[in-house]
Amino acid sequence: MALPPGVECKMKRWQQPKAIKPKVPAKNRGKATYAAVATLFMALATMIWFGGPRYATGDANNDAQLVRRGDEFLSSGNRTAAMAAYDQALQINEGHPEALTRRAELYVSSGDLDKAIVDLTTLIAHHPDQAESLLMRAECLQELERFPEAAADFGRIIELGASRLEAYTGRGRCRLALEDFKGAAEDLSWAIGRNPRDSSLYRDRGDARRKLGELSHALNDFTRAVEISPSVAVNYHKRGMARRANGELAGAIADYDKVIHLRVRDSSVYFNRANAKREYGDLAGAHADYTEAIRLQPKDADAFLARANVLMHLGQKHEAIQDYSHYINLNPNSHEGLVFRGKAKMAYGDYSGAVADFNRAIQVDPDDHKAYCDRAASKNNLGDIQGAIADYEKAMALKADHAPAYCGRGETYLGTNRLDAAMQDLNKAIKLSPGFVRAYRVRGDVRILLKDVDGAISDFRLVLDRSTNRDLVRLATARLRMLGPAQETPTQTTP
Repeated sequence: MALPPGVECKMKRWQQPKAIKPKVPAKNRGKATYAAVATLFMALATMIWFGGPRYATGDANNDAQLVRRGDEFLSSGNRTAAMAAYDQALQINEGHPEALTRRAELYVSSGDLDKAIVDLTTLIAHHPDQAESLLMRAECLQELERFPEAAADFGRIIELGASRLEAYTGRGRCRLALEDFKGAAEDLSWAIGRNPRDSSLYRDRGDARRKLGELSHALNDFTRAVEISPSVAVNYHKRGMARRANGELAGAIADYDKVIHLRVRDSSVYFNRANAKREYGDLAGAHADYTEAIRLQPKDADAFLARANVLMHLGQKHEAIQDYSHYINLNPNSHEGLVFRGKAKMAYGDYSGAVADFNRAIQVDPDDHKAYCDRAASKNNLGDIQGAIADYEKAMALKADHAPAYCGRGETYLGTNRLDAAMQDLNKAIKLSPGFVRAYRVRGDVRILLKDVDGAISDFRLVLDRSTNRDLVRLATARLRMLGPAQETPTQTTP
């Protein structure tokens, strides 16, 4: 069962390609204010320790002495005093490479990556071919998701002939984030050649290949990642997404089961398993998983939308309307949500509520010809015949070959006994879309009233031959029974 528009696989941050971070820790940028005060205090203390104002004399050895003193403080664990010493060294010699490097490393370890980048940029300006500085800056940029700049630094390292594993891995992951999937696959393949036991490399290359549409190669990569690291949940999740895209729904569900078995309690896992279960035909299982996704993430709008669609398939229209309303509350101007809820209200018999939703949807997107058709059908049920006809004609003006608009207007004409006009519209709808089964059902009704029994029988039999819609099949069967018991058996006919 296909997913509704806009409802796709989810990936949370724990599933995304990670920056290489041997020197770049997780984000921890909230300590700057307190640390700044401490740094100022220690800077003053360090000046006194070293003899205060005498460093203004310009002694050529002072900056080196300060760096050594900073290293001593750092070795003893006094990071604040170390930072103060490096600050003073750089006041004397703003390009001192060791001071810039040490201070950048301290900024990195405290999570202040922007300041680290400033120091590393100064260092690289003085020493443009120093691969270590380029690598550290590239990793900082990658962690801050400044992927174009990071990719350029990784590329520069490779140009220098360093051929570092980190450079190819980092550039590959940046290219993946920048949607250069071909380049990402190439870089990650190089990295895999040098480090074939790193499951994350296979996983990331699998992502690139999946985006390139190379599903069989992507599945091979994800499977290899699972083989190398069978306890890493994200490997199963990635393979589950690829299997679902490849139509291997049972395998996808099994992979999502494994993620949950590994005690990952993330809404995206349940959401994606629900998608696979829905397509597999397990609507009850899909409903349960969407419900768990919502429990874990109560503001997951997509989960409300997807669960609402499942509820509609299960015939629980009132509950579906409630979920559509939750989705709209989270996305007040969602054209998609308003249209879905309008259709649900129409199916529930709340035609006034449906018109109100279609009015809002049309305000959001005045060029949606389908919304005009939906509003026309609701108006028709409310007895607003002229309003319905006007909406169908607006839909035709927006899209002249939209068969449902002609079918809808034809059905409206049928309701007002304008049989010739109805027949003309229905013939037009069938000509535009010969597979549009509903038009045959409505035309069969018109033919009954025009005393064209043979034509009506032909149309209703075609509905039985082609339609999987229970309501259409039920109506066509009833019409054939009315026309004579012998007519109920479907036969392959053409109109």
